[in-house]
Amino acid sequence: QPKVLFATTCVGSYEKFLSSFLDCCQKIDYSNKQIFVSQPPILESGELINNAGRQFSIKEAIRQDSSWIFFLDVDIRPDPNVLTKLLNHNYPLYFVNHDFPQIKL
Repeated sequence: QPKVLFATTCVGSYEKFLSSFLDCCQKIDYSNKQIFVSQPPILESGELINNAGRQFSIKEAIRQDSSWIFFLDVDIRPDPNVLTKLLNHNYPLYFVNHDFPQIKL
């Protein structure tokens, strides 16, 4: 079973969703998963560094030698079978943005 990293970013007012998010992730029917919550730095102006949370998550997925990374917003509650359904398609996944080069995980 491929290793999957569940990744979310949680800062500020979204911290109120974290506990229920973690409970929901534990209920997802997939045994080889890790959960990673990034809390990126906030600038003095109060702004988040653009895409920092996802970049931290990608680095963590590489560090853990994950086969896949599954980005979720902290206020999302996916179906317990979501991961099995997605992985059954067996398509490669890519992350692309202007600040980070394209990476195939």
